[in-house]
Amino acid sequence: MSEFITKDNLLSMLEEHKDGSLDYRIMVNGKSRYTRMIARKTSDGTHLIIGVEDIDEVIKREKRHMKALKTEKELARRDELTGVRNKTAYKELEKSVQSNIDNGMDYLNFALVVCDSNNLKMINDTLGHAAGDEYIKASAQILCDIFVHSPVFRVGGDEFVVFLRGSDYSSRKELMEKLRSKVLENKKNGDGVVLASGMAEYQPETDSFVSEVFDRADKEMYAEKQSLKA
Repeated sequence: MSEFITKDNLLSMLEEHKDGSLDYRIMVNGKSRYTRMIARKTSDGTHLIIGVEDIDEVIKREKRHMKALKTEKELARRDELTGVRNKTAYKELEKSVQSNIDNGMDYLNFALVVCDSNNLKMINDTLGHAAGDEYIKASAQILCDIFVHSPVFRVGGDEFVVFLRGSDYSSRKELMEKLRSKVLENKKNGDGVVLASGMAEYQPETDSFVSEVFDRADKEMYAEKQSLKA
């Protein structure tokens, strides 16, 4: 504020603009309030007029509006049933990663895990869609529990994608083994989720598209799905 109201700053600013303003906060009775200082020249240009305006409610209203927009945007990218991210969010991530690849950012290591829930149609047909919904939610939960540092996306009815980066990427083989061991245990006990899964890493030497990584993971997932059925 002290820099704003110096004579040199005000004269320089008002040479190019009709007026100038500065938003800041002041303490009133122990609470901060948003305030705006406005400076302009008189009509004859011989004096400066400086006014102070209380804009606390305006700023707070704008903050509430931005928070609501952010919440709305976040909800639009969340799967309503499971709470994980939805297909829209995955497409946005895919577009962002593809842009990095197109710009030559080859150092960005990542892997995709593609999963599909087995037996969903049988559960829907025999136990009803409410039971099927619970099965889908349990499928999402097991992925979130294992890949704790990675975003999980529900991209179809019983289809999921996990984007592995950072520590989860470094531990990808151990995490996949943990997932598959849990699935085999559930299958043996006849209780719990049975998820077919496949993983593929981005290979900068040969991959030009994110879809190539997805296709390899999907192919591996399909092979495991057939094995689990057998």
